[in-house]
Amino acid sequence: MSVKNIKDVAREAGVSIATVSRVVNKLGSVKKYNRDKVDLAIKKLKFRPNMSAQRLASKRSNNIIGLVIPRYTNIFHSFYALQILQGVGVSVERMKMDLLLHITNGDSFLNISNVQGVIFSDIIGNEDQVDGVVEAGLPCVIMNYNTKDLPVSCISIDNFNAGLD
Repeated sequence: MSVKNIKDVAREAGVSIATVSRVVNKLGSVKKYNRDKVDLAIKKLKFRPNMSAQRLASKRSNNIIGLVIPRYTNIFHSFYALQILQGVGVSVERMKMDLLLHITNGDSFLNISNVQGVIFSDIIGNEDQVDGVVEAGLPCVIMNYNTKDLPVSCISIDNFNAGLD
Protein backbone atom coordinates (compact mmCIF):
# COMPACT_ATOMS: atom_id res chain seq x y z
CA MET A 1 0.00 0.00 0.00
CA SER A 2 1.45 3.36 -1.02
CA VAL A 3 1.82 6.34 1.28
CA LYS A 4 -1.17 8.62 0.90
CA ASN A 5 -0.79 12.36 0.54
CA ILE A 6 -3.02 15.39 0.78
CA LYS A 7 -4.00 15.12 -2.91
CA ASP A 8 -5.29 11.58 -2.33
CA VAL A 9 -7.39 12.78 0.60
CA ALA A 10 -8.82 15.66 -1.46
CA ARG A 11 -9.69 13.30 -4.32
CA GLU A 12 -11.33 10.79 -1.95
CA ALA A 13 -13.31 13.50 -0.14
CA GLY A 14 -14.27 15.35 -3.31
CA VAL A 15 -12.89 18.66 -2.02
CA SER A 16 -9.97 20.91 -2.85
CA ILE A 17 -6.46 20.42 -1.53
CA ALA A 18 -6.83 23.77 0.26
CA THR A 19 -9.87 22.45 2.14
CA VAL A 20 -7.97 19.35 3.25
CA SER A 21 -5.06 21.55 4.33
CA ARG A 22 -7.36 23.77 6.40
CA VAL A 23 -8.89 20.72 8.11
CA VAL A 24 -5.55 19.01 8.80
CA ASN A 25 -3.89 22.20 10.06
CA LYS A 26 -7.01 23.43 11.85
CA LEU A 27 -6.87 26.74 10.00
CA GLY A 28 -9.66 28.90 8.65
CA SER A 29 -13.30 28.02 8.42
CA VAL A 30 -14.52 24.84 6.77
CA LYS A 31 -18.16 23.85 6.50
CA LYS A 32 -19.03 20.95 8.82
CA TYR A 33 -20.19 18.89 5.84
CA ASN A 34 -16.79 19.25 4.12
CA ARG A 35 -14.87 18.76 7.37
CA ASP A 36 -16.73 15.48 7.94
CA LYS A 37 -15.95 14.33 4.37
CA VAL A 38 -12.26 15.10 4.88
CA ASP A 39 -12.16 13.36 8.27
CA LEU A 40 -13.81 10.29 6.73
CA ALA A 41 -11.31 10.24 3.84
CA ILE A 42 -8.40 10.60 6.27
CA LYS A 43 -9.62 7.58 8.25
CA LYS A 44 -10.35 5.52 5.15
CA LEU A 45 -6.93 6.19 3.60
CA LYS A 46 -5.11 6.03 6.97
CA PHE A 47 -3.54 9.36 6.07
CA ARG A 48 -0.81 10.71 8.33
CA PRO A 49 0.23 14.34 7.81
CA ASN A 50 3.87 14.94 6.96
CA MET A 51 5.25 16.99 9.88
CA SER A 52 8.05 18.51 7.80
CA ALA A 53 5.58 19.65 5.17
CA GLN A 54 3.35 21.13 7.88
CA ARG A 55 6.26 23.07 9.34
CA LEU A 56 7.22 24.45 5.94
CA ALA A 57 3.64 25.41 5.15
CA SER A 58 3.20 27.15 8.48
CA LYS A 59 6.65 28.77 8.26
CA ARG A 60 7.60 26.96 11.49
CA SER A 61 10.47 25.00 9.98
CA ASN A 62 13.01 26.54 12.33
CA ASN A 63 11.04 26.54 15.56
CA ILE A 64 13.18 23.76 16.95
CA ILE A 65 15.21 23.74 20.16
CA GLY A 66 18.00 21.20 20.50
CA LEU A 67 18.57 19.41 23.81
CA VAL A 68 21.92 17.65 24.16
CA ILE A 69 22.21 14.97 26.83
CA PRO A 70 25.45 13.02 27.35
CA ARG A 71 25.38 9.34 26.45
CA TYR A 72 26.89 8.38 29.82
CA THR A 73 23.48 9.21 31.24
CA ASN A 74 21.04 6.40 30.51
CA ILE A 75 18.17 8.75 29.86
CA PHE A 76 15.53 6.10 30.37
CA HIS A 77 16.83 5.09 33.81
CA SER A 78 18.02 8.47 35.08
CA PHE A 79 15.52 10.46 37.13
CA TYR A 80 17.67 13.56 36.61
CA ALA A 81 17.77 13.21 32.81
CA LEU A 82 14.04 12.53 32.65
CA GLN A 83 13.32 15.61 34.78
CA ILE A 84 15.39 17.74 32.41
CA LEU A 85 13.63 16.26 29.40
CA GLN A 86 10.22 16.81 30.97
CA GLY A 87 10.97 20.40 32.02
CA VAL A 88 12.45 21.41 28.69
CA GLY A 89 9.64 19.60 26.87
CA VAL A 90 6.95 21.52 28.75
CA SER A 91 8.67 24.85 28.08
CA VAL A 92 9.18 24.11 24.40
CA GLU A 93 5.54 23.05 24.05
CA ARG A 94 4.36 26.28 25.70
CA MET A 95 6.37 28.24 23.14
CA LYS A 96 4.77 26.17 20.35
CA MET A 97 8.17 24.87 19.31
CA ASP A 98 9.57 21.42 18.69
CA LEU A 99 12.29 19.61 20.60
CA LEU A 100 15.20 17.80 18.98
CA LEU A 101 16.85 15.38 21.42
CA HIS A 102 20.50 14.59 20.77
CA ILE A 103 22.09 11.92 22.96
CA THR A 104 25.84 12.06 22.47
CA ASN A 105 29.14 10.77 23.72
CA GLY A 106 30.78 14.00 22.59
CA ASP A 107 32.21 12.83 19.29
CA SER A 108 28.97 12.51 17.36
CA PHE A 109 27.90 15.14 14.84
CA LEU A 110 25.46 17.72 16.18
CA ASN A 111 23.29 18.97 13.31
CA ILE A 112 22.35 22.53 14.20
CA SER A 113 21.13 23.57 10.75
CA ASN A 114 17.44 23.54 11.72
CA VAL A 115 17.53 24.67 15.33
CA GLN A 116 17.00 28.11 16.86
CA GLY A 117 19.02 27.34 19.95
CA VAL A 118 20.65 24.53 21.91
CA ILE A 119 20.48 23.47 25.55
CA PHE A 120 23.31 21.31 26.90
CA SER A 121 22.43 19.35 30.03
CA ASP A 122 26.17 18.92 30.63
CA ILE A 123 29.20 19.88 28.58
CA ILE A 124 31.71 17.33 29.83
CA GLY A 125 32.96 15.80 26.60
CA ASN A 126 30.80 18.16 24.53
CA GLU A 127 33.07 21.22 24.50
CA ASP A 128 33.57 21.08 20.72
CA GLN A 129 29.83 20.92 20.17
CA VAL A 130 29.32 23.97 22.41
CA ASP A 131 32.00 25.83 20.44
CA GLY A 132 30.20 24.95 17.19
CA VAL A 133 26.90 26.32 18.50
CA VAL A 134 28.57 29.53 19.71
CA GLU A 135 30.44 29.97 16.40
CA ALA A 136 27.13 29.57 14.54
CA GLY A 137 25.75 32.46 16.58
CA LEU A 138 22.93 30.41 18.07
CA PRO A 139 21.56 30.99 21.56
CA CYS A 140 23.06 28.43 23.92
CA VAL A 141 22.24 27.38 27.47
CA ILE A 142 24.55 25.19 29.52
CA MET A 143 23.26 23.41 32.60
CA ASN A 144 25.40 22.48 35.63
CA TYR A 145 28.39 24.47 34.50
CA ASN A 146 29.38 28.11 34.94
CA THR A 147 31.58 29.73 32.35
CA LYS A 148 32.52 33.30 31.78
CA ASP A 149 34.68 32.34 28.79
CA LEU A 150 31.77 31.83 26.39
CA PRO A 151 28.81 34.01 25.41
CA VAL A 152 26.25 31.52 26.73
CA SER A 153 23.62 31.39 29.45
CA CYS A 154 24.34 29.07 32.36
CA ILE A 155 22.03 27.36 34.82
CA SER A 156 23.69 25.85 37.86
CA ILE A 157 23.51 25.50 41.60
CA ASP A 158 25.58 27.72 43.86
CA ASN A 159 26.93 24.85 45.96
CA PHE A 160 28.84 27.16 48.30
CA ASN A 161 25.79 29.19 49.35
CA ALA A 162 23.56 26.12 49.29
CA GLY A 163 25.93 24.54 51.82
CA LEU A 164 25.52 27.54 54.12
CA ASP A 165 21.73 27.16 54.25
